[in-house]
Amino acid sequence: MGLARGFAVMGGLAGSIIGKQVPFNLNILEKLTGTYTFSSLKIQRELGFKPRYNLYNTISDTINWYKTVRHV
Repeated sequence: MGLARGFAVMGGLAGSIIGKQVPFNLNILEKLTGTYTFSSLKIQRELGFKPRYNLYNTISDTINWYKTVRHV
């Protein structure tokens, strides 16, 4: 990550010198490595879509499957 950050800083400096955005800079690095969360509420509302499965109604099945596969 340190090497990538170094290249991103150099990209940002190069962009400042030439006056154009370069393909790799700190903003791009953040987009590639940052933590993002997304919500499906808008599409559910607009399309009237309601998923059958979600984390809350499947987590126990997932845990049981994992225990079975791992023989825990």
